[in-house]
Amino acid sequence: MSRFLTAQGGADHLSLSLKQLYALLGRRRRAGRPIRTHRLGRMLRFTADDLDAAMTVEQPRHLRVANGGR
Repeated sequence: MSRFLTAQGGADHLSLSLKQLYALLGRRRRAGRPIRTHRLGRMLRFTADDLDAAMTVEQPRHLRVANGGR
């Protein structure tokens, strides 16, 4: 098995839709903390470790709203 996940595989790993994964990538890039990606041709690939590391700093939306958006 390859150590790299496709975008769909990464979304499945995080229990997100593909649209939500791309929104996460864009949000993290704009914040200056991009998720590490590997490009193989035109395809983005991820490792499970990189995705898991990124999710440890993401705060769920319902907690951001409850904390006044912080």
